[in-house]
Amino acid sequence: MEKVSTPRLKETIEEITNIKHSPYVLYFQPQICLNSQEIIGLEVLLRKRNHYNQIINPNEFIPELERTKEIITVGKWIIQNSVLQLAKWQQSGYKGMLSINISVVQLTDESLIPFIKEVLELYQVQPSQIEFELTESFPVENGQLLIMLDWLKQIGFRLALDDFGTGFSSLSYLESYLLIH
Repeated sequence: MEKVSTPRLKETIEEITNIKHSPYVLYFQPQICLNSQEIIGLEVLLRKRNHYNQIINPNEFIPELERTKEIITVGKWIIQNSVLQLAKWQQSGYKGMLSINISVVQLTDESLIPFIKEVLELYQVQPSQIEFELTESFPVENGQLLIMLDWLKQIGFRLALDDFGTGFSSLSYLESYLLIH
């Protein structure tokens, strides 16, 4: 499971490994079926600790990550570590979905799709077990971003709207283009 498949993936993993010593931490929030009360999935949540080891509200640091485009590197760290954790859970019998938030800024990174494919191959996880969540404020008029989402969908990932009701997107347009869950 630790074999790195290509030099590009190895370089990216080395770059994002530096984040290990950063204040970022991942939490996995259970998604519960109301009828059966069973865990049907987990949502990955990025958190950051301040120098007092207290959790900082994501609204206080994620916009800065997006503005500086650091979210591209941090997002790859999230994807790599989330998929690794999912692979470990699957070896123990977990069969649920894993939901990962993805930023519009991340979707502008041309290396994102190849990176995701290689991480899935490395950890032997199927794309159908992962759902990428977009905020409702996703700019539906941006054709290049929609192409990236279409590629994710064609690979087999599920796509979902996060924080529905808080933005101003055209839901009918997104529904016609995406598989909304």
